[in-house]
Amino acid sequence: MALKNNYEPGYPLAASNAAWQKKKSFLDKAKAATKTGLGAQLTAAQQAYARVKFNLLDPEAVAKHIREEHGGELLDDNNKVDVLINQAKNAAYQHQNTVLDAAIDHLSVAEAKAKDTAKNKALTAAAQTAATAIAKDLRKHITALTVIRHDDLDEFNEVGVKLKEEFTRG
Repeated sequence: MALKNNYEPGYPLAASNAAWQKKKSFLDKAKAATKTGLGAQLTAAQQAYARVKFNLLDPEAVAKHIREEHGGELLDDNNKVDVLINQAKNAAYQHQNTVLDAAIDHLSVAEAKAKDTAKNKALTAAAQTAATAIAKDLRKHITALTVIRHDDLDEFNEVGVKLKEEFTRG
């Protein structure tokens, strides 16, 4: 994938509910004061992230798909290239405004919950440290997804120009 800043898609495993549960001690799990709700937020964030289709957001992946599916049809047909690129750009835009934004929102909620959890003095120091690490890991992914959210659609136009050049006999 050629996503911004060489972002490699994949939910951070250290920020999963299963990993969080392993970091908590028996005492962390037993006390009412240590029921933070972080696990539920991590599960929701992971599910929202899993719905993101990065291939729709990656202009290079889209170009590869167009070449494979429509290659022969595109020779000297710049209008068809424009139509296909615009369709892909619209699909990416829709995906950003629904699925990607929802994933960013869920990751942000989980990050805030992890930060709050790290401040919970009823938890062991190890659990507090784990919550801090989870928040930092989530922040990296939120930042990367936000960059994808704002920048990559412009690259669809560049890919369209390259495809036109590629399929123009000269």
